[in-house]
Amino acid sequence: MKSNSSIEKKKAIVSVFLYSNQPVTKCQGRYFTKMKNFVDFLALLSSKSPDYRLIVPCNSIEQSETAALIPINLPSDLIEVNSYQGHTQALLRTIPNAYHLRKQIKKTLADGHSVIIAGPGPNSMLYLLSLLLPKNVKFAFFIRGDTVKTVENMYKGRLIGRFAIELVKIFQRRIYSLLKQRRAIAFTYGTKLRDIYAQHGKAQSIAPLIDSSDISTITTVSREAHVGGILKVLFVGRLSREKGIQDLLDACQLAVKDGNPFELTIIGHGPLLDSLKDYIQTHELNRWVSLIGYVPHGGKLMTYFDSHDLLCLPSYTEGVPRVIVEAFARGLYVAATPVGSIPALFSEHLHLIENNSPRAILDAINWCRSHTPEIKDAAADLPEVANLYTLEHHVESVKKQLNQFAVADR
Repeated sequence: MKSNSSIEKKKAIVSVFLYSNQPVTKCQGRYFTKMKNFVDFLALLSSKSPDYRLIVPCNSIEQSETAALIPINLPSDLIEVNSYQGHTQALLRTIPNAYHLRKQIKKTLADGHSVIIAGPGPNSMLYLLSLLLPKNVKFAFFIRGDTVKTVENMYKGRLIGRFAIELVKIFQRRIYSLLKQRRAIAFTYGTKLRDIYAQHGKAQSIAPLIDSSDISTITTVSREAHVGGILKVLFVGRLSREKGIQDLLDACQLAVKDGNPFELTIIGHGPLLDSLKDYIQTHELNRWVSLIGYVPHGGKLMTYFDSHDLLCLPSYTEGVPRVIVEAFARGLYVAATPVGSIPALFSEHLHLIENNSPRAILDAINWCRSHTPEIKDAAADLPEVANLYTLEHHVESVKKQLNQFAVADR
């Protein structure tokens, strides 16, 4: 007669490999990143179970190179793969990286584990692994925005643009196919993206964006909007076409021409940096525009949020922008274009810009300038709103769903 232990169904061990496509650097055993974007969430998720392994593209640097970077806590048992810079190098490194990971994942399968590969999508690494690995391996995709639109804007007017767009579309169609096969689950940033991916399979809306430590504990709003004076407007983001930064500069010039200027602080780096410098110089906007450059996440960046009256985000495409939640965390009011999931998630808490035209952007800024009391009242409640978009708020839910999905239909 068989013993109870022999007939008892074994509890499935779920191994989750969490791939971050955000390269990090290492110095003397410590890890650093240029920006907290997604790797921080995966690192927190991997800390919740010994069977979760974080995978990061990584290279070593000297101590002198760490000054402009953000220290980040990563698990000691993470898997390092070849690092890269830019999309082209990322594609080239995907092949050796994928084969390296394939060996480790197949060994885990041989040990009888249920395996999920999780990471951002659409992405070349997860695409290639989905072709190389057995069909009993499942995938989880974190969809943070409309990648096709983002690539279209990034490569607009460039010969390589058509190839890049078609490649991303191939990656995206693969996600749809895996969803239909019930081999994948999609975690989307916002309900708009969820509705798109839910047409093909299982999709869940989340928005893990910021660390709870970023949320201001100040109970009163210390900033004072400048009624009848100079409004201080902040932009934080990539200096590229899809972020609408040139349109914001045009709006600044219009404001000067109208005799009602505002001060604009621009924080970030990107391909438009040199052209923005030339524009500011040519149009004599030095008095009104401060081009700060890249500022690492941390106290200094929070100081900029705390010392301005309005964050302006005139993007052409977004998912759920982290910078909006960071502004909310500091009690800073926001004006943003109605793209991605911004209207669905935040319309009650910010001012929507009608469109990306410089005049519409200026009209929105002027509206905020003329409604100071209302904005001040709304801003006082924004840190509480930010609590709904913290890494900690979502990580346990994601872990539970990953574990359930791994053993479903097993």
